[in-house]
Amino acid sequence: MENTQEKLPRWDLSDLYKGMDDPKIKKDISKLALMAEKFETRYKGSLEALSGEEFAKAIKAKEKFSEVFARLSQFTHLSLVTDQTNTDKKQFDSSIRDNLRSAAKKIMFWGLEINQLDDDNINQKLEHPDVAKYRPYIEEIREDKDHDLASDLERLFMDKAQTSGPAWVKLYSEKMVRMRYNVDGKMVSEVVIDKLELSEKEEEREKACRAAGKASDKDAWEFALIMNNIAKDKAISDEWRKYKESVSSRNLGNQVEDEVVENLVSTVKKNYKNLTHRYYGLKADWLGKDKIEYWDRNCAVPLGGLEEKKYTWEEAKNIVLESYGEFSPEMANIAKKFFDNNWIDAEPRDGKRSGAFSSRTVPDAHPYILMNFNGKAADVKTLAHELGHGVHQYLSMEKQGMLMQGTPLTLSETASVFAEMLVFKNLLKKEEDPKKRFALITNKIQNMVNTGVRQIAFHDYETKVHHARKKGELSEEQYGNFWMDSMKEAMGPKVNIDECVRSGWTQIPHMFRTPFYVYSYSFGNGLVNSLYKTYEEGKVGGFQDKYLELLGKGGSEKHGSMLKPFGLSAKDTDFWQKGLDVISDFIDEAEKLGKQLGLGKDKPKAQTNANAAEVIKKKSQGGR
Repeated sequence: MENTQEKLPRWDLSDLYKGMDDPKIKKDISKLALMAEKFETRYKGSLEALSGEEFAKAIKAKEKFSEVFARLSQFTHLSLVTDQTNTDKKQFDSSIRDNLRSAAKKIMFWGLEINQLDDDNINQKLEHPDVAKYRPYIEEIREDKDHDLASDLERLFMDKAQTSGPAWVKLYSEKMVRMRYNVDGKMVSEVVIDKLELSEKEEEREKACRAAGKASDKDAWEFALIMNNIAKDKAISDEWRKYKESVSSRNLGNQVEDEVVENLVSTVKKNYKNLTHRYYGLKADWLGKDKIEYWDRNCAVPLGGLEEKKYTWEEAKNIVLESYGEFSPEMANIAKKFFDNNWIDAEPRDGKRSGAFSSRTVPDAHPYILMNFNGKAADVKTLAHELGHGVHQYLSMEKQGMLMQGTPLTLSETASVFAEMLVFKNLLKKEEDPKKRFALITNKIQNMVNTGVRQIAFHDYETKVHHARKKGELSEEQYGNFWMDSMKEAMGPKVNIDECVRSGWTQIPHMFRTPFYVYSYSFGNGLVNSLYKTYEEGKVGGFQDKYLELLGKGGSEKHGSMLKPFGLSAKDTDFWQKGLDVISDFIDEAEKLGKQLGLGKDKPKAQTNANAAEVIKKKSQGGR
């Protein structure tokens, strides 16, 4: 059923503020400034002499400040992302951020002075039960101890952020909103291009890819200028803060050891041949080609008479809630709140940001989800993914409070990818038609390859760029060469990487906005695959309760202790391989189904759907 006439939800931000003209905004801006002034006057230069009880009061004052700060910050952010070309909202956002920056500068001493305390002093304070509660928060701050600068330099870095790296990121974001692409003489937005790239028609996919490539090539010099300044700004900061590698600051923020990330990256790259190379080779065969084109990566394999199913919003909602509920009724009940209370903005419209995210806010409110729903299976997956984030954020806000609710990027994808798997397994369990099963499995493989493998190719590209930028400014040709090399290595000989892909790096916003973010997707995918396989094996008693407890821990523990109740460790040499084997198993299954359906150039006589369905039914009854 088409969803074109269906009314899709827009979120209601009134749990934060009633609107940009809400009088409470001005009150909170004044309140924030006063809180910052009082906090600075009372505590700056005096942390060492505070008793445990006094230090606990300081932490609670900082927490209340952070709540007001986050309410203002998130409201202006969420207001703007659904209407990014609105001048009034842009000016409002700029004004709010100026006020936030002024308040933040006054309390910047907090983390710096905590790191100046010696171990005996901080341990004595931690003996007080009201301080001990915040131990993970204190320990996270002190992880930056070796990378903090003198307070005057920290203030300088904050002031210069308005015109340095973050300013170039803002330029990138502004440029992407205004980018238009020529498709058959019509100038279209990124949202339209994204939709066309997933079209069932190859000619539309090719047009979208070539239009994006042409527009990006035209402005590659400008993107190169932006990236050169972002990368140089980061290199300067890394040098001053004494980070060993370009990725080290991100690893520290992600609370993950350098060697764990190196193990992840090397394991994925070793599996390129068995995963992406093999899968794209199979796909080329299924499509009757020697090679697939770059724009064929995510296309569905035509299966003769099987049209892509369209979902209404209500259908998508019910699928996700049912899948959640079969795993954990509590998880489904939390997810239901997002639908019942308009915490989701799903309607595509001009000026709205493309893509999807779930945004945490403050403990006395709730997360908000943004997506663009077009009724495709991919949109159901996106809904499941973002609701996974939402449930995670809801539980961590409720159980950990403002200062410890946040999770590092490496763990933030846990609930989202796990939720996708729940929905996929639910749909697969109900489906016996071999064509539909094949479509489900290949779609899942594509998602897992994009999340678990391709992101490492992005990481490989970033690593090359940031290392090379330390030696001097890079040209758009150099950026393109690095990109082509990384894509060819990851995708293998069965994907045609032609010149229209050369400027594809310009379309990956995380590499501009949050350098070295991308590997966290692969980290999360591998972690969840290992976690879900453990769940299916049934060797961990009370898995669901332990899983929800994990989500409720927020940022209060690191990945090692988080995974311990499940008998897993990301430091084990076989941990990442176990996760990648899940993808390999799905590719095996897709290959068998492809043969049963008579796909490929060297195909056996195709079985009837009925016969193939009977084979699948017997396999599901007797195990793999």
